[in-house]
Amino acid sequence: MGVAPRRNHVGGSTISSAGVIVSYKFINAVKWVKTCVSRWLKTPLAGAPRTRSSRAQQSVVEGCGGRNTCGRIPLDSLCSLGVSGKNLLCTQRLRCGRNLRYYALILLVSWALSAHAQSTIYFTRGGFGKLFDRQDARLNRDHLRDYLYLLEDGLRARGYNVVELTDVKYFPDARAIICFDLPNNHAELLKYPKNQRFLFLWEPPVVKPASYANPAEHQLFHKVFTQFDNLVDQQLYFKFYEPQPNLQRFDKLPKFNERKLAVMVASNFKSDHPLSIYSERDQIVNFFEQKIRISVLPPNQQLFMLYGSYGWPRERYRCYQGAAPSKYHCLKQFKFTFCCENMREWPGYITGQKIIPPLLCGSIPVYLGPKNTSAYIPKACYIDYYDFANLAELYAYMTNLTAAEYQAYLAAAQAFLNSAQVYQFSSAWFCENFFREVLDEVEHGY
Repeated sequence: MGVAPRRNHVGGSTISSAGVIVSYKFINAVKWVKTCVSRWLKTPLAGAPRTRSSRAQQSVVEGCGGRNTCGRIPLDSLCSLGVSGKNLLCTQRLRCGRNLRYYALILLVSWALSAHAQSTIYFTRGGFGKLFDRQDARLNRDHLRDYLYLLEDGLRARGYNVVELTDVKYFPDARAIICFDLPNNHAELLKYPKNQRFLFLWEPPVVKPASYANPAEHQLFHKVFTQFDNLVDQQLYFKFYEPQPNLQRFDKLPKFNERKLAVMVASNFKSDHPLSIYSERDQIVNFFEQKIRISVLPPNQQLFMLYGSYGWPRERYRCYQGAAPSKYHCLKQFKFTFCCENMREWPGYITGQKIIPPLLCGSIPVYLGPKNTSAYIPKACYIDYYDFANLAELYAYMTNLTAAEYQAYLAAAQAFLNSAQVYQFSSAWFCENFFREVLDEVEHGY
């Protein structure tokens, strides 16, 4: 007896008990085919709207007088059976003169379902949380997740289903498995053919040391995408950039004399990694905290303000303002923005969400990053924190900066934002690179 598959709902798709994923649009198409076939044969197929007919006519179609004892499975269960079209035909149906057409249509629909079912791209979340949840505004603050939604839309437009996983799990219908940071379940990962495995190293060793502890684990993947120039070899390791949703400067920005001095937007993480910059982040906050404690300015006019969603005790830091509802809104109020990467020295590690937003808001980045930053962003756009002997020297430079010098930084930033060089930090570049380096490999084996 045919049993319709149990269905669960995940990310706008239907999952059968056999683990086959069929999009709602395709299911609607199958229903349309069933209706057309019913009209063509002038008899109702299983699952199609029934018209008045004699019991003899129903027996010809169902092959068993409606008792469902012949073993023919309704069309709704095709997705759980693959392309075994011969199992879908009632033995009694073979006596019908229309059987050849019916058999051909069943195989056609079965083949289409099978081809569709084997076109799913799986993503593991890593430290991102939900990747493609468009309902939670907190996850997409300032549209920072727009590149993921753009990627999902692009994949679906090319006929792929997109499913996210908390960790690697094997599905026979997968076209590729994309891991955001190194996964834990290697046993399941190895069930996939190697040319279907891809790794994106989003976090550095300071944040995810396990992703770098054993480089041999990277060999499990067909390609590994990294921001570190010292790893890129165009054989296993390939370069990618953290994409930004906006690369155009905002209009109607406050003028130089309308802005407060400096701001930092960062959580207070800790690490004992030797290349961590977290300690320097603490030094900056403590330096300005001491100046605030001896200042006579009211809290909303202080020289320095700190925003962050984690780790800053409010009772200890007068400069702390809590979590920023919008990073852009905060940065527009300040002449300078301290931008601290998670680690130093490894070349090419430039996270766009730190240094790009100040450029859009008319705030000069004071940047703590790799030594080769100027290879990606012109030096005239930002202040290199490491050009100064200490914080006191940097503070003197910031407080003595003239309006003309400030405008020179902004002009250089605008020239960069208008150039082709900035495109590598865009969501469009990220998606184009994904289609070229991942999908072309999957589809054509380049």
